Amino acid sequence: MDHAVALLSVAAWLTAGVAVAFRRARLALGLLAAAVLVTLARMTTVAMLAARGWWFVQEKVLLGLPMLAAAGVAAVLIAGPRLLTAARRAPEAGTLASRATGDGIPASSVVLLLTAGYAALAGLVVTFLAGYPLTWSTALIASSLVCAAALLTARVAATPADPTGDADIAPIQAPNGKPGFSRRRFISLAGGAVVASTGTTGVGLLFRPAESVATGGGPGRSSSSGAAVSVADLWGADAPAPGGTRRQYVLTAQTATVRLPSGPEIQAWTYNGRAPGPPITATVGDMIEVTLRNTDIDDGVTLHWHGYDVACGEDGAPGVTQDVVAPGEEFVYRFRADQVGTYWYHTHQASHRGVRKGLYGTLVVTPRDTQQADEPAPPQHLDLTLPVHTFDGTVVIAGQDGVPNTPRQPVRPCGCG
Repeated sequence: MDHAVALLSVAAWLTAGVAVAFRRARLALGLLAAAVLVTLARMTTVAMLAARGWWFVQEKVLLGLPMLAAAGVAAVLIAGPRLLTAARRAPEAGTLASRATGDGIPASSVVLLLTAGYAALAGLVVTFLAGYPLTWSTALIASSLVCAAALLTARVAATPADPTGDADIAPIQAPNGKPGFSRRRFISLAGGAVVASTGTTGVGLLFRPAESVATGGGPGRSSSSGAAVSVADLWGADAPAPGGTRRQYVLTAQTATVRLPSGPEIQAWTYNGRAPGPPITATVGDMIEVTLRNTDIDDGVTLHWHGYDVACGEDGAPGVTQDVVAPGEEFVYRFRADQVGTYWYHTHQASHRGVRKGLYGTLVVTPRDTQQADEPAPPQHLDLTLPVHTFDGTVVIAGQDGVPNTPRQPVRPCGCG
């Protein structure tokens, strides 16, 4: 929706400028009003997108809308009154604005309206070609292109001796009576120099080392002369925190026929022959060690700890932080449970298929000031972790496809990461 409104904004401003160029004052005034309304609608759609996340609107809020607002306000304040006056006089069409008679529309109105269109178009192009995150190079290049287009339009639309009386483009007479250095020429040269320097700076910034998103915007390349370290070799703590213990698990990925309590059988991909896989529990500060083995999953498997903060080498992203675990191979994950909460693990190799077929399970880390992970809960409450999944249209809750026949007890809801 936002893209459609942005495209309408581009069309409204550009057509308003073209209408002015052909001295269609009434049409241009109507298009100007439409352009203002569409621009206000664009601001509304951007505000709606901002509620979904900053990454959806960053380049719009920091570049696209400010450029359009500046050009649009100038067009409304300067060209608007002139269009209104011309519309009341209803001048005859057929002559370019730059050649209008004294009661016509000056060339500057054409330039301002078309510049607003250029700004709207630049914002839309930046969204499609660059998007998030917005960089200085993108902002400088886009701004310089808009200004260059405005200068070129002014050069084409205006004449050395505009009979409309625009002082900005009237030549200054030298003492000897010959035409001197006009203001228009001075503005063109100065503006051209600014545009060229801005664009050159933007292009130059493209060749700077990129900032690292993973390090929060720090240097993308290390200034150290030491050897580079593979992301797969970035490990976390290798021992439990004081008072913690080491918890070891073995997960074997394999195909299996899983029979649901209500009778149906499901051809699933499982960890340890069950779906969901075995729950992994720990107390904060414990060291979790999980050995993943692949028996016969031809696509290969990994373990990704969804929502849990682990070192890159333990994250289970195939082709990025580790090689996929092929049939007959194994991989050992080790990380310290420093994050309390309820999470889940799953394969990250073709996860859209693997998770759907059953390669998932739960990860629960409890605070140390309560019961240990392997101790029974106090009698006054019961903590339940109930993963919900759908197998071939059958909803399965914690491995059950029916209503569990258990005594009713008060439970505490908890969110998954």
